[in-house]
Amino acid sequence: MDAAAGVTRSGWWTGGALILGLALGLAGCRSVDLVVVKKQRGAGGGAEAVDSGLGGGGTATGGTDGTGEAGGGTDGGDGGTDDGGGSGADDGGDGGDGGTTLPPEADCEDGVDNDEDGLVDCDDADCDAIAPCWWPASMAHEGAFDFAGNRVTCETWFGDFDETVDDCATRYDASLAALPAGEGCPVCDRSYSGALHYATNTCADVVGGSYPSSAVIGFVFHSPTSWEVYGQADDGSWTSTPLVHSGGRFSFVTAEPLWVDTGDCDNDPLNAGTLTVTWTFSDAG
Repeated sequence: MDAAAGVTRSGWWTGGALILGLALGLAGCRSVDLVVVKKQRGAGGGAEAVDSGLGGGGTATGGTDGTGEAGGGTDGGDGGTDDGGGSGADDGGDGGDGGTTLPPEADCEDGVDNDEDGLVDCDDADCDAIAPCWWPASMAHEGAFDFAGNRVTCETWFGDFDETVDDCATRYDASLAALPAGEGCPVCDRSYSGALHYATNTCADVVGGSYPSSAVIGFVFHSPTSWEVYGQADDGSWTSTPLVHSGGRFSFVTAEPLWVDTGDCDNDPLNAGTLTVTWTFSDAG
């Protein structure tokens, strides 16, 4: 009995996918409140200056001649900023400037330059901490499959046969680009796809099976340090597992026995060995 051939017939890659509950082929967003600060400059006649306070509201009366020299307004309260008085550089105005300082980019998905600084939505630094602006545009992905073979006994009517299944390792990497909205995983924040490049694949000789040349992988980004990865099974369903964050990388590791039905042994299925799968992902820009 050829134990390695028995593993080959089982389809190693399919077995690995079943172990993971995911397959290569493989909503919570963090919200950040923007503090809006709006100031009205005087229009030459000493208009009132209003400050949001950033921790307490308050109103202070500005200068009477637009220069800010005769003011001396009172503080608006806890955390407030006194906009009255000053040397003319305060919000009392410059005597002729009636412009308004707009609040930070208020909506990071409306396609409008809300604060009129020439930067729209995610291009504006005001949106850096707002989803989906911090979601990666591309991913660096690495995969490792390590198989530690067992010594198995195949029981038959004409005798028992012992065989050692060889160890093997498979290594690949990929650059994954974001797919357009609506493509890939239907329950994910964003999906990514790319070609898989195999640096080592001794498992192709030891246990056979098929090895995909590309992958589509989905993600739910709960926060910048909490990601969940989704893979698509053969039946089209998508299943997920959380990733562990460390040092800017997100990883998933599992180790499970690989059972093989050889079709030749009375004691099928056989525990052919242990398959350890490691996936890592990181923001590539």
